Amino acid sequence: DRHGQTPGSYRSLPAAAKEIGNDSITFEFTSPGPYRTGPLEFGANNSALPRDVILRGLKGKGTTLLVDVDSEAAHWLSIDRGRLHLENIHVVFVDHQNSVAESKEWNLIDLHDSDLVAHNSSWSVVASVETASTTQVNALRVHGRSVNNNRVLLENCSTLGPLTTISVQADDCDVLCGNCLLTSTAFPVVRMSNGEGQQSVIAKESARRIGMLSCSMYGAEGVFQFDGTPNETPIPVELRLRRSICLGTKSNAAFISFHNWPLSDGADLEHPAVDATQLEYEHLRLLNCGHLTRVDDETVDNVAAWRQFWKRPLPEEAVRQLPAAVDGEDFHNPDIAVQRVLPAVDVRANGAPYFGIQPETVARVDEGVHARIHAASHRRRLPNDFELTTAAKSTIRFDLRRAAQFNEFLNGPQCPNGSTVVCFGSGLRILPSVQLQGKRLRIEFEQSEGRPLTLQPEGDSASDVWFDVTAGHLELVNARMKLPDAGQRQFPQTLLRLTDSNALIDQCELTSDRKNARQPLIAVVNDQSELLTLVVNQSLLKGEQVLVDLGARGVNLECINSLLATSTDVLQCNEHSVVARPATEFSLFRCTSLAQSVVAASNLPEDVHVRIFSRECLFLPAGQKALTSVLATSSDVAKAQQLDWWETDCGFSPQFAQWQRVTGESSTVSFTAARESLQPGQILDAITTQRRVLLAQSLPELQELTPESVTLQPACDAANWAPDGGPIGIRLPIGPTDSLAKANSAGAPSNRPPERVRPDF
Repeated sequence: DRHGQTPGSYRSLPAAAKEIGNDSITFEFTSPGPYRTGPLEFGANNSALPRDVILRGLKGKGTTLLVDVDSEAAHWLSIDRGRLHLENIHVVFVDHQNSVAESKEWNLIDLHDSDLVAHNSSWSVVASVETASTTQVNALRVHGRSVNNNRVLLENCSTLGPLTTISVQADDCDVLCGNCLLTSTAFPVVRMSNGEGQQSVIAKESARRIGMLSCSMYGAEGVFQFDGTPNETPIPVELRLRRSICLGTKSNAAFISFHNWPLSDGADLEHPAVDATQLEYEHLRLLNCGHLTRVDDETVDNVAAWRQFWKRPLPEEAVRQLPAAVDGEDFHNPDIAVQRVLPAVDVRANGAPYFGIQPETVARVDEGVHARIHAASHRRRLPNDFELTTAAKSTIRFDLRRAAQFNEFLNGPQCPNGSTVVCFGSGLRILPSVQLQGKRLRIEFEQSEGRPLTLQPEGDSASDVWFDVTAGHLELVNARMKLPDAGQRQFPQTLLRLTDSNALIDQCELTSDRKNARQPLIAVVNDQSELLTLVVNQSLLKGEQVLVDLGARGVNLECINSLLATSTDVLQCNEHSVVARPATEFSLFRCTSLAQSVVAASNLPEDVHVRIFSRECLFLPAGQKALTSVLATSSDVAKAQQLDWWETDCGFSPQFAQWQRVTGESSTVSFTAARESLQPGQILDAITTQRRVLLAQSLPELQELTPESVTLQPACDAANWAPDGGPIGIRLPIGPTDSLAKANSAGAPSNRPPERVRPDF
């Protein structure tokens, strides 16, 4: 139970696996998930009998496991000399760029001297939007030799995406698939090789046996691929197919292909033209197959050549070209077998309704969960060199007693592009307005001995913006910056404006005491760039104004472990430009929002859907109760449903009046009823009990609010709802520290995610 609500349960699969040693074990999941899980190792035990490891998902819906690995891992789950049982388990791997080392195969399940039995389970690979090339992923890798000769049984299972279902690198195997949908949008479905680059010592009785009963198969690179070793005798193969369909791509791929495989001498008229191979089939359909068989460069392309090659007849109606090609993406839905393929077959086989699978019985990832995984996998990610700390040209110290020359210093020759500027001082320091054009700078603020270092802009300034960055990159670190109330003086209304620029705000307090300010605290304007990124990390943003204003296109805003407090909207999104760019995205991880609305949107282009991802966040209302809502939109945005909300492990105060408030309209729909109308998969593991979110104390007025003010009652669900057992929302420390040296000390505890590693959703 990932939320610790079940007595005696573990919050993660790796944590449970550590406790069992080498004994047989059954893992039962109490919810459909998804559960994020790292690598699992089940080593050989000391007994003469193999150990049994059972993973049992929720009956009916099943349980989804999201595989999370680093680039050095070779597999997700490995078992040595055992028997692995999967029941109602859906394994999903999102192939991010650099998640797997280059030129390296990767295995979801690695079976060494082990057997597998899987019922109503599935394996899926989703390639993220930034993945340039597809990694060779195997759902199952079979090697070594088990007591049952590497037995693999799949029933009512499916494989979806760019992966090979079974990679056999063993001398023996017995594989049987019944009523399975086996697809690969980039590789063969089944691949056999000698493995590890070495020729096996073949025992006299060694054989690889594969049976497919009522299966539907799709392979962009064919279905079966057998790789031999030059000048060596191959391991015998026995392939049997019944009531099955193979759908190809009309490409150069073959239904069955052989590489480095010897041909027979042709003396026996009953044996195939390839050596050590036995093929039996009944009621087989081959649709849109570019080639029926390939041996190196030689191909078999029609039923006459098939009979001559395999010494077995194949009916003319068994080979067909569909008038419309089937897109590989369609295979995320097993119903494609009925909707697109089976009407073209229109033949019953052996009393069964049709060839191939019975779609209603094949296991699949829940449609809502699949939609969520697809959306998250296409979330844009930061480049590795986004932060200047990875490639800073030089570090320059600046004494804030010279604050009046700050703008000239930053734009002068003594501060080259790409530099890190460390500003040191104490007490209240007045900084002039700063204009940066085409510069990449990291500005860190260091506390000297004395009163806390606080920065304010000059009064009676002609500029309405304090820090104005154009076509550049700015990083503000460890800064305590405040816009004072204007009173009789003129102060900027906007603390930071980014025009075609990226920024990082790290360990900062950016606050405004302005009353009735009409301008946002931070403004992001994208006039020319393809994509802009603003990251707010471990910081406090506070003011009686919109905290961040940005356009509907071309902006990526990420907030991590930050307190966002305002009497109006956290994020205001509308159309700034008609130039075609990717839609804006807003991601929140371990954030606490205190606002009238989290996202306000109006006047969005018809083709734009702004996506909001939130994970382990705490949402609290502010202002008049009648106006509090999570989303605030114009009527056209609400009608077109242009805000896509994706949420995991989040909690909402019961004081929220509405889920979505539409300008000019009154609604009687309750907060709970409105959330129930969202699409499946948009809300995951929300806190819904009566003790969901309870604050330990009443919150002070906005001007007095600090990160320490927002604490949860230890007994409420939100106080330990996060998968690591901690609270949702912010975790201290937030904002600037006494010194950068203290903040960066190796021994200091930290709740921050690892550097440049972003949470998934």
